[in-house]
Amino acid sequence: MASQMKMRPPPMTRGTPLVATYIALRSVVATLSILGSTMILISVLRSKKNRNNMQQRIIGGMSVCDLVFSFFVLTAYLWTPPQSKSFVPGIGNETTCNIQGFVLPIFGAGGASLFYNASLALYYLLVVKYNWKQRDLKKIEKWLHIVPFVPYTIFSIIGAALDSFNPLPKWTVACVPFPNLKLGPNNPTNIAIKNMARTRLAFNIFAVAFSFCCLLMVYLSVRKQDKRGQKWGSFEGKIKVDLKKSRIVAKQCLLFFLVVAVPWTFAFILVFLNMNGHYQEWMDFLDDIFIPSSGFLNGIVYFRLRYNRLRMDHPTAPRRRIVFGIVRDTLFPCCCKSFTFHGASKDDGKDLEPTINTAGTTNFSNESVGKSDYGKSDVGKDLELSIEESNNEELKPNVRSSSVDADNAEFIDEQDGKLAENPLATSVSVEE
Repeated sequence: MASQMKMRPPPMTRGTPLVATYIALRSVVATLSILGSTMILISVLRSKKNRNNMQQRIIGGMSVCDLVFSFFVLTAYLWTPPQSKSFVPGIGNETTCNIQGFVLPIFGAGGASLFYNASLALYYLLVVKYNWKQRDLKKIEKWLHIVPFVPYTIFSIIGAALDSFNPLPKWTVACVPFPNLKLGPNNPTNIAIKNMARTRLAFNIFAVAFSFCCLLMVYLSVRKQDKRGQKWGSFEGKIKVDLKKSRIVAKQCLLFFLVVAVPWTFAFILVFLNMNGHYQEWMDFLDDIFIPSSGFLNGIVYFRLRYNRLRMDHPTAPRRRIVFGIVRDTLFPCCCKSFTFHGASKDDGKDLEPTINTAGTTNFSNESVGKSDYGKSDVGKDLELSIEESNNEELKPNVRSSSVDADNAEFIDEQDGKLAENPLATSVSVEE
């Protein structure tokens, strides 16, 4: 123990400029995270199209977890007692510490949010690789919402039964199930808490690893489709419609995974360093700064599709005005109509991802060439990018697509036999 203590740097005192910087950064990150999570929830709940979409509901559940966690981070000093060994003293008491200690492990970092991300990754895998339809997905949806909360609720109940809600030392300002340092390392309660912490860590690693495996399978599936599509170049035009939309969905899957993977890299490194007795204060500092950022980062990924679509609808508008318009349309839809982009419409569908393979899996065999079931694309102002089931129907004539360059998708202009850029552009016009 003495050798381990020598390896630790001297603790920083309260009131230093670094502590003030820590408080400021943590508060700013938590506030931005609350803003991002709130905007996602408003967008999901206000739009009927979003509420009816399973992917939107999963993201909504994940945002609830991020919102609760960010709230506790922003108000952390109201819950922890003054006698805590944190660098930042709190003004709470034993009751507030117990409340935070029970709720925070369920919704907080390493809680249900990680498993919600795994649920989202599983959704992408089932849609992109296995071509599940909405009616099939609804059969398992309830489990994608229940499973994230079950293990962490059990951990909180065990922590309450052991009366082990204690404030964390050093940088982390929070009350969680944590060994009572006054009882010593060999106390049975402290040993039980340590074992529960190891089990919780195993669940967290499993959730991240599961999400990564789903992401890898989605990537391999899209890559396989690309190679098959290139093989049948004579039929490339129609095939590329669905392949491009698969890439869009796969990219969203990757970005949502990175929202979890990047901040949690610091947390996992810190845990393994602590296990080996090599505590690094700077890593603890970065961990507490980046972990609360998930709500803000999820908001960027979520509204990315809307931003790209609005860029194509309004190519001359400054980017900052589009960003400002998205914020105002979401938080204050009835105010300053001159700044909005979709008026009073709450169901414009601009937050929805492309619907892929609703007609079934693409068949690239020799028999399928020239006998595709790809039907006409649904083009209009409220474009949702779905390929409808039809037999030997062709795309409607006189379809003109915007040529604005953006990283979204490609439409097929059957009339000219050319690839028109970006099927996400809602400025496409249809002449009957």
